[in-house]
Amino acid sequence: MDRLDSLISNYLSFFLISIFCAYPSILLERLEKSKQETMQVKDELEQAHKELEMAYRLVPLSAREINVLSLISKGKSNKGIADSLFLTESTIKTHVSSILNKLNLQSRDEAATYLHQENGSKK
Repeated sequence: MDRLDSLISNYLSFFLISIFCAYPSILLERLEKSKQETMQVKDELEQAHKELEMAYRLVPLSAREINVLSLISKGKSNKGIADSLFLTESTIKTHVSSILNKLNLQSRDEAATYLHQENGSKK
């Protein structure tokens, strides 16, 4: 029986030593993985935050006005925008005027620059 107790005691000692020796490396691996995942989530959150900031800056614009602003930034004329969106040129003029008023801008060029700046800050 003493021999069995001795074997069990030795096995238990070996087992505990192996756990205590292996545990720090396992812990370090898990911490490193957690750090990498945290950095990835941080990057994703920062990108989402930038996109949300841009969306908030464009909030006063309706979905249609955002479409019109996007086409203005691509250099399209009122007629070109009207043709693209299947609207009248008069409706586009109204949208452009509304966009300029809501964003406190003076011209189509300023509107195009505004959108490019917003897209640039998103990156």
